[in-house]
Amino acid sequence: MDHSVRDKWLQDKDPNLAPMIVALDDAVRGANPELTPSIRYKILMYGLKGDYRNWVCALDITKKGPCLRFLYGNVLEDPQHRLRPGSTTMGTLDFKSIEEIDPVLVADYVKDAVAKHEDFKASKADK
Repeated sequence: MDHSVRDKWLQDKDPNLAPMIVALDDAVRGANPELTPSIRYKILMYGLKGDYRNWVCALDITKKGPCLRFLYGNVLEDPQHRLRPGSTTMGTLDFKSIEEIDPVLVADYVKDAVAKHEDFKASKADK
């Protein structure tokens, strides 16, 4: 797995956060190897088949720590109520420590987002 995009994105970030970003990136890409990262709008976006306009998820770092954003988080399964609502459609998983990162949980959200990706795009096109 090529980590050059992730590593480039990490170059100007707090090095203390790198292990968390690596763990999140591994969980995202492990959930679906077809997701490819790209740096867009200063965040690390993951798209399918080069589609970053309708990205699936993205890694970002806020003042509170790393987070994993889902463009259409409002339609994802969220049985543990971990997704923080953002915009009209976005949902975010926030992490304050590496111990909070459960790769299985992250993968479940990513798999759900990938499974619903075509529906996301279709609903957006209908508007």
